[in-house]
Amino acid sequence: MTIQSTLIRNYFAPQGLEPELLLLHGGQVHVPVPALGDVCGEFVDDGQGGGIACAASGQPLPAAREAAKVLARWKVYEPEFGDKTDAQWLPSIAHTAFNEASEAELLEELYANPLVLSQIPGRRITAAMVDVAVGADSNAVAHVPKRLMTAALYALAVRTHHKHESRVPPALRKGA
Repeated sequence: MTIQSTLIRNYFAPQGLEPELLLLHGGQVHVPVPALGDVCGEFVDDGQGGGIACAASGQPLPAAREAAKVLARWKVYEPEFGDKTDAQWLPSIAHTAFNEASEAELLEELYANPLVLSQIPGRRITAAMVDVAVGADSNAVAHVPKRLMTAALYALAVRTHHKHESRVPPALRKGA
């Protein structure tokens, strides 16, 4: 499976500065130096700055997928380059796109990256989405809404250290 790079405009750049394009590749944000202000012509997906400007071209799901990869991997995001890089815009990109996507589109995203479940609004998550995500990656159980947790999912969460056994409702514990 090829990892596709994505360029996303950082609309949360400090006031007074032109929002630059950031490269999302392999679940990491790269800040081009000097800043990349616009996309002119066709990009080649070379992992070195090539990619598709998905957010600007009306393709929010690929942009949200890359944002979700970053957000699912780190609870506290630390940029690879540049101490002052602001990544607070990533949840907005992901939540907006995943809130507007159809259930079929969300399932497709979950097949490609199960940890996208962490960025789908909880009210949108269905049992089918949980089955796809947890079936592909047991770590996705950490992002299953409480209303969809079953005894089997709680057992998996305890086994994978995403939940302490004392946090499992008594009715759903082993032997209950």
